[in-house]
Amino acid sequence: LRFIDTPEFQRLRRLHQLGLAKYVYPDCTHTRFEHSLGTYHLARRLVEAIQSDPQCASVRLTNSERMCVMIAALCHDIGMGFAIFFVHCFFLFFSHENMSCLIVKRIVAKDHPLRDFLKASGVDLELVSALICGHPTPELVVRLIYFLNADADTPPKFLCSSGCLLLQIVSNTLNGNDVDKWDYIMRDSLHAGMGQGQGVIEVERMLRFYRPAYYASDDAWHMSFRSSEYSNIMRIFSQRTRLFRSVYAHKTALTIEAMFIDILNALESTLHLRDLSLRACAGDDNAIEKYLQLDEHCLWVMASSQYPHPSEASSLIKADLLRSTHLCQRIEFRQLYSFVGKFLVMEKKNHMDEYNHQHAKNESDMDELLGNASEPKDVLDVIEVEVTTSSLTFQ
Repeated sequence: LRFIDTPEFQRLRRLHQLGLAKYVYPDCTHTRFEHSLGTYHLARRLVEAIQSDPQCASVRLTNSERMCVMIAALCHDIGMGFAIFFVHCFFLFFSHENMSCLIVKRIVAKDHPLRDFLKASGVDLELVSALICGHPTPELVVRLIYFLNADADTPPKFLCSSGCLLLQIVSNTLNGNDVDKWDYIMRDSLHAGMGQGQGVIEVERMLRFYRPAYYASDDAWHMSFRSSEYSNIMRIFSQRTRLFRSVYAHKTALTIEAMFIDILNALESTLHLRDLSLRACAGDDNAIEKYLQLDEHCLWVMASSQYPHPSEASSLIKADLLRSTHLCQRIEFRQLYSFVGKFLVMEKKNHMDEYNHQHAKNESDMDELLGNASEPKDVLDVIEVEVTTSSLTFQ
């Protein structure tokens, strides 16, 4: 509750899970707040199921490790910005996972009783960050180097054979099967009218049969599922594909998001959002504070000019603000960019397939891949481009 009852976490109430898809699916108005609570709930149930399973006695988690998992599940999206498909086109080098890690540390640093409690409980914020990102943080790598050089008696937890499974509960970068995905697939499917409950994911069976298993090949424990759950696992990823095609990448939703990107570009001369995001990702506390003040409603109010323009603003800035206002009005009145068509762009590149390169057995295999040393084989890269009247959408 100490994390939930903070302005940083409550901000998630004002960030829609599916962003501007609500203009296409009117019921998709659920927020990151509910999703974060749902992910926490599933993570807690999964950890409790593992702890109470007699077959998992050799990989029991400590109280501090369980707390790290649940904090990571609760706060994994706390650094999320605008929940739109094209956000990477506007904010370069931005990672909401890294931002989440910074904000969690910021909350703890400001709340002295919380900091003392977590310290007494043995909670490692670097481990929490690793669980959010799905891989060890640079700070944990430094600990690895220190451990190897200092001959310490107790290795860092993520070096132990059971450390891998910790990184596969909230954000599983190994195969993508994690509690975060379970929650958002079920939640998005429900609100988009694409199924609900056991018809989407048999989550009760996943909680029952998703367990750590030892792999001798890399001397580590990994989260694994029984062969009987094959169809359930396949249903998770097939439903995600269905959501992507029908909801996340719906052509009208993408059109509105492309218009919103143009709105952000128009506001850039005034708000300097790109610079703000870069400084926030670098850990600038003032930039993080300003970043946390931004949400979808705040940006919409500024873009639609429901605040006075500064009298000293240049004509160029005023023109940008007028453009953002015009685009907001077009979205409200459903005067969207028109879809013209799509075409293929074929670009010649001289390169070889990395996988084949790594698996070439001898020089003759390499010659076959390259064609010959002086004239490598030409490879055509095909890019599908959708064209609208005012912007380009690359897929």
